[in-house]
Amino acid sequence: MSDGQGYGGESMVDYEEEINWDEVGNPPKIGKYNFVVEKAEYKQSSKQKHMVKVQLKIVGYDPETPDLEDQIGRTVFTNFNFTAQGGFVVKGFCSGAGIELPRIVNRAVLEEWSESICGTKVGGAIKHRTWNDQPQADIAKWFAPMELDNQVSDDDDAEAPEEDEEVDAPEEEEEEETEEEEEEAPPPPPKRSLREAAAAAASATKPKSSTKASTAHRAPPVATAKKKAKK
Repeated sequence: MSDGQGYGGESMVDYEEEINWDEVGNPPKIGKYNFVVEKAEYKQSSKQKHMVKVQLKIVGYDPETPDLEDQIGRTVFTNFNFTAQGGFVVKGFCSGAGIELPRIVNRAVLEEWSESICGTKVGGAIKHRTWNDQPQADIAKWFAPMELDNQVSDDDDAEAPEEDEEVDAPEEEEEEETEEEEEEAPPPPPKRSLREAAAAAASATKPKSSTKASTAHRAPPVATAKKKAKK
């Protein structure tokens, strides 16, 4: 066998990979995790059916199970079979990740779909299964990513009174406008009692009556003078 050739005379591409032997034969612990899709590649299955091989990275864990903290960064592999019989796995993945499934599949469609799901976040529950007498991790159930930082801060409660003040502000402005309109109206004339009105009427007619009285008092002397002249 010459250099650069594999068994059967097939060409071989050299590559370098770091292997953590502590993880070989030791799958991630059973539990609920958040994953991110690191790689996705189209392949045909052994039965010549459409399939996508997916590599997932653990980026979060169920906070109710603190012993899973050391599983952050570990890798899980799974296969998506695009057939009516085995499509329930990829259907559960898409439901948990909130992405659409292609209705018609072929190689070109699935190659594009594989690229589009890289970086997708999804939640899943790991279980263990045996393959070739070795335990392996398997995704038993898919779900939406867990919200690990979901506590409400105290600052949110402090903003509540400000919202109440903003709601009441228009009512206060309407009251101020009403008061200004009342101040601009002219004041009503003062009211007089019946006695004050009678006194004012009497004072207005008094000079005329005194003039008539003085004229009547002077008339008699004139008449007396005329009688004396006739005699």
